[in-house]
Amino acid sequence: MKFNTSPTDTSTLAALRRALDDIIADRRFAARKSISALDIAEHLLAEAAAGERDIDRLKASAFSKLMDDQGGGASSASLQADMPPRSRGIDRP
Repeated sequence: MKFNTSPTDTSTLAALRRALDDIIADRRFAARKSISALDIAEHLLAEAAAGERDIDRLKASAFSKLMDDQGGGASSASLQADMPPRSRGIDRP
């Protein structure tokens, strides 16, 4: 869900930090040499500036960027299998 709040408010910064920490700790990030933590952080900031606040969507977007910058590698289906259901567009009650 997108909100029209500042990309630097406290809750947004906490969500960005959590998303960045989760991405950096993930094996998919460690396996990539073509993208840095700074690149991921900049991408997350851009998403937040555009209004995104949902942590699962932030992470899904960053992992998508990670794979796009790789120029191949894991398939979209294998990436989605590692993502939480909400990131794959599946809402669970």
